[in-house]
Amino acid sequence: MATFELQNKTALTTPASLDLIPIHDESAGSYTMKKITVGNLFASPLPIGSTAANTGAFTTLSASGLITASSGISFGGSTLSSYAVGSWTPSDQSGAGLSFTITGTPSYIRKGNSVFAFGTITFPATASSANISIGGLPFTSKSNGGGGEVGTVQVGYNNISASTISGLVNQNATTFKLFSGGSSIITNATASGKVLVFTIDYYAA
Repeated sequence: MATFELQNKTALTTPASLDLIPIHDESAGSYTMKKITVGNLFASPLPIGSTAANTGAFTTLSASGLITASSGISFGGSTLSSYAVGSWTPSDQSGAGLSFTITGTPSYIRKGNSVFAFGTITFPATASSANISIGGLPFTSKSNGGGGEVGTVQVGYNNISASTISGLVNQNATTFKLFSGGSSIITNATASGKVLVFTIDYYAA
């Protein structure tokens, strides 16, 4: 009977705070019709997931439709526990104390342990013979147990070398190094006054 009555009511497209919403209460098996105002319904986030003390999980849905899952999202055995976007600042970690000119806003996106970042920098005039080491990555990379690097650097544009430039992200660090021709490590002096446009993919800890 209640269902029929609701179906024949005029729908509200812009409900006000004091408008009433009928609720079918089955908590005690009484099947009692109760009511709640729109304002009270959305006064606090609505629990839509487990709040069991032994799991520590709590998932909420806000009035604006934002879902908060403090323990992550499970995909049948795998859990996505981290998602972040932001900016980062490339910095010289070669020991030469260089100050890069940064173009635009170097940014990143993290999905779980996968991080994608990009940036554009110009090296200052320098005669430093130290190998290029650029730091400032937003998250520390995963340790590979001595097995090598854990990410790659792709250079889309450079006026440093006619050869292809690529790079590797150091393990358990926030730094990466660059190579010319796939094997020769590039020094600061080689990049003196030059521009580097790059993207980075790496595995975060």
